[in-house]
Amino acid sequence: MADSNLAVRFTDETYASRTEVAKALGTNLIDSIWNLILAYRKNFSHELNILDVNKASFSITLSSNVLEKTNSIENITSRACIQYGALKEGSIERFTLRAEMLKSELRYLAKSKGIIINDVALDNIVQGRNTNALYQPIVNYFNALEKFEKNPMDTIDESLIASYLEILSGGGELLSFYRTKEIETPIQKVLINREYAGAPTEQIEPLMERLLYFVNEAGVHLAVKIAAVNYMMNYIKPFESFNEEMAIIITKCVLAQNDMLSSPVVMPLEMSLCEKKDALATAARETQKSNDLTYYVIEMYKLYDEAMTTLLDRIVNVSREAVEKEYLEDSQLPPIPEKVYQEQSKPVYEEQKKEVIESANEAATPKAKKIIEVSNNEPKVNVHIYQELDEKALNRAAEDLLESDPTLRPSQAHFYVRHCSLGKYYTIQQFKKSEGCVYETARTSMDNLARRGYYRREAVKNKFVYTPISKE
Repeated sequence: MADSNLAVRFTDETYASRTEVAKALGTNLIDSIWNLILAYRKNFSHELNILDVNKASFSITLSSNVLEKTNSIENITSRACIQYGALKEGSIERFTLRAEMLKSELRYLAKSKGIIINDVALDNIVQGRNTNALYQPIVNYFNALEKFEKNPMDTIDESLIASYLEILSGGGELLSFYRTKEIETPIQKVLINREYAGAPTEQIEPLMERLLYFVNEAGVHLAVKIAAVNYMMNYIKPFESFNEEMAIIITKCVLAQNDMLSSPVVMPLEMSLCEKKDALATAARETQKSNDLTYYVIEMYKLYDEAMTTLLDRIVNVSREAVEKEYLEDSQLPPIPEKVYQEQSKPVYEEQKKEVIESANEAATPKAKKIIEVSNNEPKVNVHIYQELDEKALNRAAEDLLESDPTLRPSQAHFYVRHCSLGKYYTIQQFKKSEGCVYETARTSMDNLARRGYYRREAVKNKFVYTPISKE
């Protein structure tokens, strides 16, 4: 019973290597315990369609611990994709996030190559203004990331790999594709417990063919696939140079192939080149000795989780900074004369409306005048008012609204049919609370509803409110 508990402990609680088990138990005499652990792991073992240099399959142990981490990685990947996608295309928020994350990735690469680089130089590279030959390897990698960003869904094959190698090498013609020289290391020459610093040259092509088949194969957990691809690229070392860079680029390509669109370009997986390099190397040695990819998968999960957390934190910061900037800009507006907002619950006739706007414009700055003029726009679409409907009827009304106006998002239709009483004023905070989204999404949604003619946006005491519009 005690040995069974140890099997669970060193598999489900922590996926320990033989060395780690011996250290934890304080003895090297653990043959029987280790065999029991291996027997327990076999219950959750699955062969992967990738081979080592001896043509033996690698496997993954999908124990409860590993499955939990796998689900966690896929969840955080989805969150990163959704939140990145929520940043409007062409917005200052997305531009800022992209620049900052790319500079972070290039900084990791420079550190791994022993190149000292400052923020000014990184800014120049990202903006295409580099003139320092010392930074050319960093520029080449940035160019490769730009290629990936423009064509994230390209088929992952030898042709694509060759195109990235050409960019990393500075655009020169490749004299050879796969590595033709053996990697000479003492550990690769021993007969017992041999470790490969790279695959023998005659095995590179068949190993890569098998890996590319695996890359494009369905039915493998995304988190397992990206760890396997990263491991195999570093295990085979198929190229004379740029193996580490290519491992990261292909890993990002795999993410893109799994509906992550272009967001992988801002995922800082480059931290594997320095911050996580030793831990990954230790896990890689355990995997090579046992053909159990689980050791590497778990370390790759740690790196990946940290990279995604860094990205998510930065998305939140960029969005918050944009909101704070908008708030500061809005707070510079002078108070609008109160009579602009009098009679909120009564219709305003054309003569009264003209008089009120002229009066307000006399006291307002050009920015305030613009807001008042915009708030007077007539609706561009027919607006239906939903009153006294139960929840089921409101949901049907929201569906009907989406069918009649496909420019709306479901959350916008959901909010509108519940907040469309004439004469009332609604806020961004109300949308945020109702739809369970971040402030920036709520602001964008309310502004879209205003642009489409469902609401009129008005400034009241240095904040925006939205009132429903009717053509009747």
